[in-house]
Amino acid sequence: MNTATPLAQRSSVVEGCDLLVSSADKCLAEAEITIGQLKRLGVSSLFDCHLLLGERKPDIEGFRVLNRRVPGTWSSELRDGLLQLHKPYVLLWLDDFTPLDVAPLPLIQQTISRFIQCEGNYLRLNPTPAGHGAELFPGVREILPGEIYRTSTVYSVWRRDLLLALLNDAETAWQFEFVGSVRSDSHLRFYASTRRLVSFVNLVIKGLVDPRAELTLKARGVRVEGIKRPRMNRTQLARQRLLDTRARVLSLLPWRIRRALRNGFSTNPRPNA
Repeated sequence: MNTATPLAQRSSVVEGCDLLVSSADKCLAEAEITIGQLKRLGVSSLFDCHLLLGERKPDIEGFRVLNRRVPGTWSSELRDGLLQLHKPYVLLWLDDFTPLDVAPLPLIQQTISRFIQCEGNYLRLNPTPAGHGAELFPGVREILPGEIYRTSTVYSVWRRDLLLALLNDAETAWQFEFVGSVRSDSHLRFYASTRRLVSFVNLVIKGLVDPRAELTLKARGVRVEGIKRPRMNRTQLARQRLLDTRARVLSLLPWRIRRALRNGFSTNPRPNA
């Protein structure tokens, strides 16, 4: 099987942090598109890289495939993958969030490395939303307890043992972002970049290909024909646009009331915390 160039032979790396693309067997096509972009943009050169799947064992250059040992929920399967890693930190990358562009690689490397040196627990690479606490260092601010999406998994660097502690094996990814944020309030050292370090599209939303993301990728020469999923129809796309607008409006509200409002939307899952 192909392996990545050892970290010791690379000129600029993030020490103590793995990159994990979390996927599933049925989502391999979109995972391969995302991995292709990670390679093209150079992000994969900064890490030892892993792909979490079910039972499939594709040969993907530069990535070690981790197979889930027991099928389960999103949270339990992520736990399975995290336990197969050994470094103290992990950059979690969801398979259907396909990067378009990234900030200069030295800036990404320096931001993550300095966060690790400061013994942080969580770092969001984009200010979506931004943190409202004190500045840790230029370009990074604290996400205070009570802020919305405190455990967002999109482009997030985690102290691996804390992520394992916060996961509830009964929860979906959506539930973890909402209910896990409440659990995270008892932990400090959560941070977000004040600069957008990654530009991306959400290619698949609730099992459907977003035609806007598909067109964007095609315009950049990225082949997406291999995704055998239905595309959103006009009604579904219109509804998604409304949800996107709602999210933008929510981002304009004072941070202290965002979580309470977001958790009250009828579209949210309602698990036991």
